[in-house]
Amino acid sequence: MDRMDIRELTSGYRERMKRLALFDPLFELDRKREQDQNNNIIDMKGLGLLTLLFFFEQKIMRQTKSGVKELAQFLQTVTANQYSLEEATYERIARSIVQTFRPTTGKKRSYNFSTGKK
Repeated sequence: MDRMDIRELTSGYRERMKRLALFDPLFELDRKREQDQNNNIIDMKGLGLLTLLFFFEQKIMRQTKSGVKELAQFLQTVTANQYSLEEATYERIARSIVQTFRPTTGKKRSYNFSTGKK
């Protein structure tokens, strides 16, 4: 490849990597293995997407007091026909999902990647 093509190809690399890193919590949720009372595998990545939808909708409606309990109730309502779980399990799962997106350390997630520049 000639030098100009490489520059063009890598232009905006840092910004693209930041955008890709936003999906990391979803991939982390996808690796979690949870089962309901009937041994059905729970789609944690799907629940993570529902969680994003829930909090986005709450933000639009200016509901600032929404938390884990409200999320657990939402997930239970949405997935009632799919999973057989107790209320406490929904709350545990909701807490796990929230902690995956926002770690309890209070620190933002950070990602190290090489820009190829020296």
